[in-house]
Amino acid sequence: MALYGHQARVFSVRLSPGKVYSAGEDGCCLVWDCSSRGGGKVVRTLKGHRAGGIRALAVSEERDEDRTRRRWVATGGADGGVRLWRVEDDDAEEAAEEEERRGKAATEALTDLEFSGRGTPKVVRVVEGGSANWARSQVVVCTDQGAVYQGCCVDGQWDLLWQGDPAYRSYCAMEILTVRVKTAPRKAHLCAVGNLSGGLHVFAISHPQCGLSLRGGDGKIHSLVWGKGHAPHAGYLLASGANGLVHRWHIEAAGG
Repeated sequence: MALYGHQARVFSVRLSPGKVYSAGEDGCCLVWDCSSRGGGKVVRTLKGHRAGGIRALAVSEERDEDRTRRRWVATGGADGGVRLWRVEDDDAEEAAEEEERRGKAATEALTDLEFSGRGTPKVVRVVEGGSANWARSQVVVCTDQGAVYQGCCVDGQWDLLWQGDPAYRSYCAMEILTVRVKTAPRKAHLCAVGNLSGGLHVFAISHPQCGLSLRGGDGKIHSLVWGKGHAPHAGYLLASGANGLVHRWHIEAAGG
């Protein structure tokens, strides 16, 4: 299936059951219905950044707390802002599709998270709470200054978690995995960041000062993928590099 709808380059794509979310240079985030009924149609157009394209895109994995098909979408734009959207259920999307046929795109962002960190957001990820309540979610942003920030969806407060060396500036890859701590009844959110020279840094968001440095070759880390481990406190980190190799590490949240 080929999807056409953006007016310029597509920078980021995220998949969700029955839906595809894409963000591009045209400053739009499009929601596509890829179910058998939808046939790849655009059912929602999210526009709210002041200027420039959208390079960072995150989509919640959990349903909203009322168990409907609502999804939370976070976008980071070239204007230096981070926006949070709620994509409604099928009925609301059909209404939005009708508005688009009439030339009325959804242009108002649900929430401006008032990002105050240094640099432009390059990667955005949402760390969800265990109750599927969006208000308990945290948004993690990696900027073109090699810095990783964490912000709350409610109060708009942003904290610097980690600052990388110059190799992490201008380019970064970042992914997050949630696992259980081995020695304690709580969860840990493991954040992995890759750079232009094959370096990676992995840390728990709750303890960013206790990180682990890894090596994934000599060139650019093109992508990172987390996979669940055999144990609930562990995961596999895969990194694809410029030399055509994929490196894999087994990482545990031991606690402490």
